[in-house]
Amino acid sequence: MSLASRLITALVGLLLIWFFWPFGSGDEVVKLVEPPPTGHQRLFTTKLPEDDSPKAAPQAEAKTERKAEGETEGKTAATTDSRSPEATMPEDQVPENMAPESKTPDAKSSADKASENKTSEDKASEDQKTAAVIAVTPKLKPKRFYRVRVLDGGTLEASGFVIRLDGISPVPSDETCKDSSGAKWLCGTRARMALTRFIQGRAVICKVPAKDKAKTLTARCSLARKDLSLWMAAQGWAKPAKPTESKIAKAAEQARKKKIGIWR
Repeated sequence: MSLASRLITALVGLLLIWFFWPFGSGDEVVKLVEPPPTGHQRLFTTKLPEDDSPKAAPQAEAKTERKAEGETEGKTAATTDSRSPEATMPEDQVPENMAPESKTPDAKSSADKASENKTSEDKASEDQKTAAVIAVTPKLKPKRFYRVRVLDGGTLEASGFVIRLDGISPVPSDETCKDSSGAKWLCGTRARMALTRFIQGRAVICKVPAKDKAKTLTARCSLARKDLSLWMAAQGWAKPAKPTESKIAKAAEQARKKKIGIWR
């Protein structure tokens, strides 16, 4: 293509652009609007809405408040409906067979307090009994007695003291018993002789009260590390005293089964 043809084509294009370009063909008029008194002098070229008034903001706020109140009431109603019937009933209409979990905290606390008070009273009573037993039980100390004389199957005499063996019920010296065939025999005398032969004039150690000056005592005595009360029961020459001690009761039961001593 030659240069002339190019120039002609360019001119035709410019004419077409000029012909179709919308110069001054619009009817819209830009209205300059005075801005609200905000302290600056900017010009607004945007058309302001005609119905924009100060009343619109209060109405919107009122709608927002009514919507919030409606949501709050709905939540409250849902919470109230989800509660159990016993929770919404008056206190005077609550059934008596209500589960323990649904009772009022005051009722629970009263029962717990009563139980705690009872437990405290029982504990205090036990402590008092223990203290009384401790106060009554005297302090014991071992004392050696020489030249012991046996009065019966559970009573000794030495150094001006009369000592009853603790834990057994002795057979009196003049007691008579019957054997399996029905024949009578002097079981009391035999019991005294058995204890006399066991001691054989040796010293006996008895645990007696440290500050008691009484001449008649009840004590546990031993000889060669053997408890005389337990030995007499095991040989069948004495019965367990009350309150019964387990070791003595077991020894007496074994003697009865063996049919020895007074059990023959």
